[in-house]
Amino acid sequence: MKFIFYLLVGLALQANNSYAGVYFLPDYQLDYGSRVNNTDTADEITNKCKDFGELESCPFNHDCTDGRTYQDHYNRTKQCHIDNGCKVGTCDFDNNGNCTKAFLSCTIPDYLDGECVTNNIYYARCTEDLARACSDTGHTSTSCPEDKVVDTYCPYDPNYMKCKCKDCSGYKYSKANANATGYVANGSCTSCGVTTYKRKDNPCTGYTECGKDQTGVGAPCYKGTIKSYSSCNFNCTDTPCDAKFAHEENSVIATGYIQGTSCTYCGTKKYEHVCANKCTLDKCPTEALCIKEACSNKFCITGCALKYTFWCTPPIIDCAILGYSKTKTECPNGIRCPYGEFWSCI
Repeated sequence: MKFIFYLLVGLALQANNSYAGVYFLPDYQLDYGSRVNNTDTADEITNKCKDFGELESCPFNHDCTDGRTYQDHYNRTKQCHIDNGCKVGTCDFDNNGNCTKAFLSCTIPDYLDGECVTNNIYYARCTEDLARACSDTGHTSTSCPEDKVVDTYCPYDPNYMKCKCKDCSGYKYSKANANATGYVANGSCTSCGVTTYKRKDNPCTGYTECGKDQTGVGAPCYKGTIKSYSSCNFNCTDTPCDAKFAHEENSVIATGYIQGTSCTYCGTKKYEHVCANKCTLDKCPTEALCIKEACSNKFCITGCALKYTFWCTPPIIDCAILGYSKTKTECPNGIRCPYGEFWSCI
């Protein structure tokens, strides 16, 4: 070891004699001679790394490089360390030098949380975030509007869903086309803000389709592509029938009437309804019950009046003719005549 001469002059009084002492020291003690002597403690030497602004040992999970060296009081070489922060893959998340496991990625529905202070590409933990996981998979709605329906529910939280346009199959017309000539709208469906319609033929209530030999009266009404009119006139040269021929064949006939002769006009046959003339009496006899035929104002007998017998003749009230010729004395057990005090013996 190289020694450098270093002179110490001390005065000592010992038995009234003075003397000077000369000592030779190593060069590392030359730098710190003002602070270190042969009375230094182990702790004082150990703290020399701190004096350099370095560490005596590298903390757990830290990335360190070698710093300065020194000789301890046992003349051993000691290595100081420079702290470069947490190792790659660890996280100084509490900013106090506590390096722990770090994360570069997480599995959905967990997400990186707590950026590492010294290694900001790393994170301290994986934290569950269901709302974010649902959003990242397209499930952003908690309910679907009227013009949409549920497509799928979020696998991480069924309170979130993905909506799709409502199926409006069959509703293929615009509003204008649904109400085009001959048609009326028949229901609507709205999908993603677009409304479409079904349609049906215009019923044209009160209108009729004219035949090939007829001409429609008034403005037409279209039922789909078919024209109909409020009434139709025949296209023919036949002489019109009298007004009395006003009834279709087999139509309802009023009481007292029968179907009479017919008249054909432009291919259509109609009938008159005539009086049946079943009654012939100008008035109803006293002894009879009658009905009056409205169309002829004549009467028909339907039965006999009260107190009249068959053929509506007056009843016989002569007790003798009826066989009641005895007195009550003669026939005490007999039957009395209803028209007098005469009896018939049994």
